[in-house]
Amino acid sequence: MQVIFARKVKQGFYSSFLLLNLALFTLASKASLAALNCPDGTEEKAGICVPINNQSGILGSKNLVELITKSINLLLYLGGAIAVLFVIIGGYQYLTSGGNEEAAEKGRKTVTNAIIGILLMALAYTIINVVVGTLEK
Repeated sequence: MQVIFARKVKQGFYSSFLLLNLALFTLASKASLAALNCPDGTEEKAGICVPINNQSGILGSKNLVELITKSINLLLYLGGAIAVLFVIIGGYQYLTSGGNEEAAEKGRKTVTNAIIGILLMALAYTIINVVVGTLEK
């Protein structure tokens, strides 16, 4: 009989402990939701800060010139990333040539062409942004 009573007390203790933790967790989460201060450009939805639905990027272009400029800049960024990848590939080819002159030359040419590509893309980016900046004034 004492064993059954001890089990019931133990179960009651665990149940009370679980309910207390659940209540504290609920109160803490509601308090944190009430004290949520979202930064500028965001709003509170369902307890988290989300960006305000302002279109940005290519979809947020206001006119055709801005759309074309953003598209070209996106392509230049992508091309720059690919050119950096080719610099890495060329460097790997050069380092792993193992004394083979043909492989070393291939790696050297890959790095040289990638660097030329990066310079041309940087020049194109500068020219496009200067021309568009002049046209918008």
